Order: sequence, then structure tokens, then C-alpha cells
Amino acid sequence: MKAYVSAAISVGAALGAACILSGCSVGGTAVKSADIQGDWPLTVDQIKLVCRDDLSIFAEAGDKTYALNGQAERNEAGYKVGKISHIEDIQKDDKTASLVPGVKMSLDPVLKVAIERCQKSGKWKV
Repeated sequence: MKAYVSAAISVGAALGAACILSGCSVGGTAVKSADIQGDWPLTVDQIKLVCRDDLSIFAEAGDKTYALNGQAERNEAGYKVGKISHIEDIQKDDKTASLVPGVKMSLDPVLKVAIERCQKSGKWKV
């Protein structure tokens, strides 16, 4: 019995360490267009949040990961799970800015929901 308990603790510790190194998502929390007010600014249907204790927020979509806030851009090396892609790759053009081609829609509505969920997850101590 003692060996089983010891093995379970070792496995739990290993999984916890892997979670810390990989960034751990907020329970697989997805953010989709129905979750925000206003127009959905991304070309993908939804993103999965990865909230880090350094206040960085990453967004996973398909097999790619994107830095969702400035803190994530500055600390992308801390994500440790492959290369970080540019959020502009999945950000829609802002059609209301017709005089300035290439302007992207604001991520503010997505960031608002992401920040709320990261705070509720207990990952952030702010």
C-alpha cells in the first residue's frame, strides 16, 4: 500500500511539474464569439486560454499558440511549448478603417474576457 501511495505522489508531482513548465491552461477554457460584446475580431471560431502566473495570456487555436497580451509577447520564452505565432495572423481586418489598409480589429473585447477568466482561475494573484 505504501508503494502505491508513493507512486501516486510521484506521478502527481511529475504532472504538476509538467503543468508548470507548459503553462497550464485555465481548465481548457475556450473563448468564442458568443462570450464577448461586439464583433469577434479573430478568423478562428474560438481560442483556448493559457494564463501564466507572470500575467501573460496565450491563446491556442488549432496547432498554434499566440501571445494575446504584451506580457506574453515579452515572455514567450517562458511558454516552452513550441514557437509562438503572431496574433495578427488570425486577427481580422477592421473594415471601419477603410482609409488605412491593414488595420486590424481591436482585441479589447477578447482580452477583457480573457483577463476575467484568468483572474477567476486563481492563477493570478492581483
